[in-house]
Amino acid sequence: MAHRFFREIKGFICIFYIALITLVISRTILQTIGNMYIEEGLFVLVARLMIDELYNAILETWPLLVIILVLQVVLSIYFNRDFTSSQKCMDDKKVEEKRYRSILTVSTVFAVPIYLGIRWIVGYRHPVIWVYCGAILILIIAGTLSWSAIFSKKRRMRKDDREGKLHFKSLLRLHYMLFLTLLIFFPPWMILMSARPLKEKNILLIVIDTLRANHLGCYGYKRSTTPNINRLAKGGVLFTNAYSQSSWTKTSIASLMTGAYPYRHNVFYENGDYSALPKEVVTIAEVLLNSGYKTVGFSANPHIIPEFGFSQGFSSFQYDILWRQNSTEVVTEIVINYLRRRKGLKSTFMYVHYLDPHDTYTPSLPCEEFSHAYQPDNPAVRDGEAYTLSGARSLKTKLHMGVIPTPYPMSSNDLEFLMALYDCEISQVDEGVGRILATLEDIGAMDNTIIIVTSDHGEGFLEHGMLTHGYQLFNETVKIPLIIYEPGSPYRSLRYDNPVELIGVFPTILSLLGITFSGDIDGNILPPFESSSTSQDDSIAFGITRFRKQDKAFLLQGDWKIIRDFVKAETSLFNIAEDPLEKVDVVDDNPDIVNNMSRRMVKIIRRPMKPISSVGFSQPDNPILKERLRSLGYLY
Repeated sequence: MAHRFFREIKGFICIFYIALITLVISRTILQTIGNMYIEEGLFVLVARLMIDELYNAILETWPLLVIILVLQVVLSIYFNRDFTSSQKCMDDKKVEEKRYRSILTVSTVFAVPIYLGIRWIVGYRHPVIWVYCGAILILIIAGTLSWSAIFSKKRRMRKDDREGKLHFKSLLRLHYMLFLTLLIFFPPWMILMSARPLKEKNILLIVIDTLRANHLGCYGYKRSTTPNINRLAKGGVLFTNAYSQSSWTKTSIASLMTGAYPYRHNVFYENGDYSALPKEVVTIAEVLLNSGYKTVGFSANPHIIPEFGFSQGFSSFQYDILWRQNSTEVVTEIVINYLRRRKGLKSTFMYVHYLDPHDTYTPSLPCEEFSHAYQPDNPAVRDGEAYTLSGARSLKTKLHMGVIPTPYPMSSNDLEFLMALYDCEISQVDEGVGRILATLEDIGAMDNTIIIVTSDHGEGFLEHGMLTHGYQLFNETVKIPLIIYEPGSPYRSLRYDNPVELIGVFPTILSLLGITFSGDIDGNILPPFESSSTSQDDSIAFGITRFRKQDKAFLLQGDWKIIRDFVKAETSLFNIAEDPLEKVDVVDDNPDIVNNMSRRMVKIIRRPMKPISSVGFSQPDNPILKERLRSLGYLY
């Protein structure tokens, strides 16, 4: 009886895991199609995805397996008792036992797809069509397995039920199960083992939120805000005219991570809705993970989190404690601790996103160096609360209503004090960057690490009648710092003056690592890392903002910059060479330039792209996250 019992248990375990593995393969196929991994040639990611899905599915279904095994044990105990009844009663019991075991077998096959299907579909972020396809495929698989199980049971009922023969069939099923498992596991593992980075260099990408270029010492700022970043710039390439693709974080970082213009990834903030990064787009982290690199992320910005799709391709992504704390020191300490635990660091991509100097400007370090000379008129400014001062909250309310006061009534002392607090936060982040660089030196990784320092956008201080960012596309909000340091590179202390775009970071990283990628991206490898004959007149930068009720785009080409407001149907033109502060609109004096640049802007906006249907807008459910976003002025 015990021998029969264990044989039946093995049979049910085989049926359970065959159904499980079949479902995992189906889900992996759906995810692969949804993410366009095959189309982009990211086969290592497919293998990794299959292994991760199988591992997670086993962890998720063990309670279900335990329940099924308990039922099997109860049935075995009940039907394997010694009966003193007549032969007819014993035959009836056997028929009843076979019927119940057939029901349990069918239930097992159905339970797996139903249990996993419910867990998988909840929070499913692929296009709706793939959910339907997946559901149909799961039903087909479940029906096929159920029919096979019932047919097998009927055949066994008609045959001689000799113990040795059944034991042989049980072992055969077990061997078949093991063979199938090895067949599934070995190809993915072989692909993963073959994924070896061409170069064992590390990439450290540091994004300093809301950092405008002209407040760094290496960009000629009057204050000593960034001594550590200045030293890094002396050893690398400094791009004096780098532009982000938006004046709002989520749109800009989506372009940074995908190398695509905003209209091609569709990550916008419109009328209070929050769009997530679609899974169809391939990120730089996914490409690097596919090439054998370890990918880790650290984000203190509550927009750049997994809930909004920004952890795609990262094997580790720390964010919760970072944006809850909102502390530059916390971000720095976590990154340093990560580095210290990994001496001999190699083949690692690290994304570090500081939230400071985002408003409100409340630095934790003493600010006497920057602010002692200013005596603000409003006491609330003196306390460092930039948006609790009289009228500032009113300003934001008017902005969201589409009423923009120009100029906003604020004294020069108040404005200077706010800028001093802003500069102090920049200095605080620079100190953190310096500590990270020192740690790289301590662990011997500085000579093996490519370091990129940049920002998502700048910040306005009433240059064009507005504070903060997101609403306008003037240089104070879209012109950003960009520094690339490559150990051993011949390009040291080099300044590149032609316009470049943030989307160029994606292909430049791949070029520096010797990785080829056939995906469809808009960014170009940044000179001088690839020889280019592009002249000043041919260099362009393009960006947009669709923040709240705004819908604007800008195009920079040579000395000219055009800004188009699609809501108001207005166009502005500036000669950046003669008017770098963008104070004189010369749109009426240059109709030919306006027409040519407008046509080029429309061509970029209408550039053919692959359809993205999983954009979807989502409001965050986490109450702490909502409060954090509200404190930054994104929720009201």
